[in-house]
Amino acid sequence: MKNSIYIGTNNQLKYKKICRLLSLINEDIVCIPLPANIPDAKENGIDEQENAVIKAEYYFKKIKKTVLAEDTGIYLNNFPKKILLGPHTHRSIRKIASNHGNNNKEIQFFWNQLIINNNITDGSLKHAFCIKTENETFKVFISVKLKVIPSYDDNYDRSNLNSHLIPLGFTCTYQDMSDKIRKEYYQKYFLSKLKIINEKIT
Repeated sequence: MKNSIYIGTNNQLKYKKICRLLSLINEDIVCIPLPANIPDAKENGIDEQENAVIKAEYYFKKIKKTVLAEDTGIYLNNFPKKILLGPHTHRSIRKIASNHGNNNKEIQFFWNQLIINNNITDGSLKHAFCIKTENETFKVFISVKLKVIPSYDDNYDRSNLNSHLIPLGFTCTYQDMSDKIRKEYYQKYFLSKLKIINEKIT
């Protein structure tokens, strides 16, 4: 199908995010979810770029169709090395949440103390995209500079660090972004670099 692409993830939130990004590039792009019986790829790369390639190649072998995969890593300056970030960020966040019984207030306190005690004020959010077709593997890399703050949000989300991170050029955290601001964020950091995806599938 022209203008269509399989999205290499079984995570529905990530699937929706990627589809929203692609719609900014070309409203006619049709995102297709993976077949339900395909297991997750093993993300054992050393960074998000390797993970994106691993996932794209794995899912391409499974379905023999063009696939777009994405992986994200968070890197915070002065962050304790014993807590793995980068491509391991979400696993570390889940482990910390589990250790605190998934109690939002305790988890929020833990991250706030970590940020304050280690004087963590900045970092970066790195996105890697990989398109795998029958003839090539194409990669796109995007890095966003971040300001890091303690969070006192009553609606704290323990599943990510969005309440602590403010992208450069914006005044609110990812957690507090309205749809309008989030669209501006995507246009600022993603639009120009992801246009190549449109060329690969149209």
